[in-house]
Amino acid sequence: MCLNPGDILHARYQIIDELGCGGFATTYKARDLDIPDELFCVVKEIQPPCSKDPLVLQRAQERCDREVRALLRLGEHDRIPRFFSRFQERTCSQGGENFYLILEYIEGHPLNEELTDNTYWNEAQVIEFLQDILPTIEFVHQNDAIHRDIKPSNLIRRSCDNRIALIDFGAVKEISTLGNPELEKTRTENIGTCGYMAAEQSHGCLPKFCNDIYSIGIICIQ
Repeated sequence: MCLNPGDILHARYQIIDELGCGGFATTYKARDLDIPDELFCVVKEIQPPCSKDPLVLQRAQERCDREVRALLRLGEHDRIPRFFSRFQERTCSQGGENFYLILEYIEGHPLNEELTDNTYWNEAQVIEFLQDILPTIEFVHQNDAIHRDIKPSNLIRRSCDNRIALIDFGAVKEISTLGNPELEKTRTENIGTCGYMAAEQSHGCLPKFCNDIYSIGIICIQ
């Protein structure tokens, strides 16, 4: 990892701790030094694979653009983090420039901390979970987007009200791009998390709204 606690990125964001790492992205809890009350935020670092192929960087740029577009539309929902800013910056001596997104920090804990081997939900708790998360998924779908990576670690139980927020739109698919051959080039990519994505998604089939519903069902079974 390139960023450590205490590092200051873009002369503004002071890294506090790493929140998670997966794929080509790492997220950090950070402090916005430009805000007097020391507002916390999330720094999402997207590291394109090391390659001399310009298409690799282009795909990373397109994925970053797709996430930003989705968050600009979806961030108005109170269970989805707001998008604040983006930039590119070189932080590793041996690497190229990385992409950075600055997002709203949601205080709480990921749902995977509740789903341990020794903890089981009863029927009422599962129904409560569905009533909590499904309106958010409905909002995402109504805005012509598919999350494609719903899993316990991407669901945050908020400290302020115990409600569940949906994070990490790095795998999001915009329905508006379907039917456009140029924008569908990524449709065969195996995007998602093994165990939580439907078989057709893992086989690279064109994404559908039901892919997100399948993931929610797997979490209920878990």
